[in-house]
Amino acid sequence: MHYDLPISQILRHELLECAPQTTVAEAAGRMHQARCGSILVVELGEVRGIWTERDALALNFSDPESIHLPVSRVMSTPVKTVRETDTVADAAIRFKQERLRHLLVVDRDGRRLGIVSQTDIVNHQGVEFYVHMRDVGSVLKSATLQVPGSMPVAEAVQRLREARADAAIVNHNGHLGILTGRDVLRLIGQESLNCSAGEVASFPLITVPRSSTLYHTRKIFNDRRIRHLGVMDEHGRITGLLSYADILDSVEQEYVAELRAALQEQSQRLQQSRHALLLASKVAESSQQAIMIVNAERIIQSINPASSAIPGYSVEEAVGQDTRLLKSGLHDADFYRQLYADLAAFGVWSGEIWNRRKNGELYPENLTITSVKGEGGQVINYVCVFTDMTEQKRARDDLKESHQRLEQQSSLTEMILDTLPVMVFVKDEDGRYLVMNEAAAAFVGHDKHEVVGRSDFELYPADVASRMRQDDIKALAKYVMTPLPEVPAWGMEQIKGSHLVVTDPATLPKAPPFKSDPLNLFTVVEGGDHHVTIMDGDRMEPLYRFQSRFALHGGAKYSPDGRFVYFASRDGWVSKVDMWTGKLMAEIRAGINTRNVAVSDDGRFLMVGNVLPHTLVALDARDLSPLQVIPVAGDGKTSRVSAVYTAPPRHSFVVALRDLQEVWEIPYADDAGPVMNGLVH
Repeated sequence: MHYDLPISQILRHELLECAPQTTVAEAAGRMHQARCGSILVVELGEVRGIWTERDALALNFSDPESIHLPVSRVMSTPVKTVRETDTVADAAIRFKQERLRHLLVVDRDGRRLGIVSQTDIVNHQGVEFYVHMRDVGSVLKSATLQVPGSMPVAEAVQRLREARADAAIVNHNGHLGILTGRDVLRLIGQESLNCSAGEVASFPLITVPRSSTLYHTRKIFNDRRIRHLGVMDEHGRITGLLSYADILDSVEQEYVAELRAALQEQSQRLQQSRHALLLASKVAESSQQAIMIVNAERIIQSINPASSAIPGYSVEEAVGQDTRLLKSGLHDADFYRQLYADLAAFGVWSGEIWNRRKNGELYPENLTITSVKGEGGQVINYVCVFTDMTEQKRARDDLKESHQRLEQQSSLTEMILDTLPVMVFVKDEDGRYLVMNEAAAAFVGHDKHEVVGRSDFELYPADVASRMRQDDIKALAKYVMTPLPEVPAWGMEQIKGSHLVVTDPATLPKAPPFKSDPLNLFTVVEGGDHHVTIMDGDRMEPLYRFQSRFALHGGAKYSPDGRFVYFASRDGWVSKVDMWTGKLMAEIRAGINTRNVAVSDDGRFLMVGNVLPHTLVALDARDLSPLQVIPVAGDGKTSRVSAVYTAPPRHSFVVALRDLQEVWEIPYADDAGPVMNGLVH
């Protein structure tokens, strides 16, 4: 590993420079010709600023005069620098923390020597240790921006700015290409802004499978001299873009893992790896995991910023103090004796523990303690890595409370069924009894609790049970195939009566209570036991799990910012859940048999498509309050809804009907024009 390699050994000495009065178009042309992502703005031998591909994307392309501005008007200043004696590790952390792509390398006297970029860091051989065993799918981030080839390039660049992206996939007549900052530079240099994205983009889009290793992918980057690759799933569909920045971001997790492993090695190995430990220490400072190092006497020796933020003590207040500073008082002496006994026997302890913050508040944390031994086998340090479990524990408590309410509701339902004078029972698909009231139990001659979970074949002779089974199937088939005498009503009055607001949005946290990427969360719907799990897409670990309505259907739908998720159930319930806390925000029953729900691309509205009754229901996305019930009718008859979709480019909902040969479009934009009926040319 080469973390301590000085920057001077990997920098590019060729510097592209221009005067402040140089026009943007001229600067872009020089950058494109030199295949360089930045140009220094120099006046009288002094660096005044830097203009990069990222700055080019910030230009106002709707103003043709913007490319004739002096580059000093649009450059970034001051220029971030790094000394030639700094290490590759120093530069990697700077890129990560300050979200940079270029650093100017200077000597001890401040004279400029060259430029180092993210690309140089990733191409450095020390990173191969981390990338050659990982695949592309493990670092791929959120969905990639896609634009049509017919879109004006000014609008495409605006979309890039809004998405904070440096590249977009361009679909031009079925052919996929890519629009990057490098393409925009070429366009500016040619002073030709009045064109489409398809005319500017680079074709074809170079792709790799999700299963490709990062080592192989980095080789493609180098061979083709590109900075973005399309990523395909196993079906050949494009699922995202991979960039050098994605690879560099992924390395941080490996650095933290190395820190923990290195601190477990013996003293002699630690001395031999002092440069790697220096890097690991710096990464720990920027890590989102809380890391605390204490000595054998349990005196705190160092903490990282995350370890300071959770309990609330500054470095000065914590270092030198006994770890008793954090004790909550909830654990007795036996608890700590067992903890240190496990450390002595196994070298590691992991579990949940309650500690106390500086303000006196008690909080739960997930703690892992690893002992570090010296040459003689004696413990010289303990490394403590922990995370705040407050929100996760609150979610578990909420889930437990929900289970208790469900059990109470089930008990009440059982009592009501037992009061009925008729036989009531429910069987599963295998013929086993799930529910039975007292009247039915008396008929079969068994206690109802003995019957539940058993089939007729376990209660009666085989010939009797077979006849009962056949009779059940015939009766069920006849019931299912019997047409409804009339479409049931479920109108605005009933919908409003079902509306529930469970959580006040003002009580939600302003920032995620977890360390996961909030834009890389997804939901897993469990059809068997009607639960939903919110997953961390990076680590594939569950954050929250909660009970859902019966038989969710039609797929989860998300708000544009990824903060909220909406579910629709077969029996018409629509639920809104906060992805950051797992809390139920609101619910409403929009129908009796619902097909699916769609969310408008501006996040303001939901449209619910129903099988029964034959309606569409528009909801306010903020609290699911009903706005309008739209009857689905035409040509003298009504129709069930097959599905409802969102058409973002048209800012409208598109509805497919099952019993009418029609497709409906319902616009939701405030300035929507009229919708034409029939065939329109």
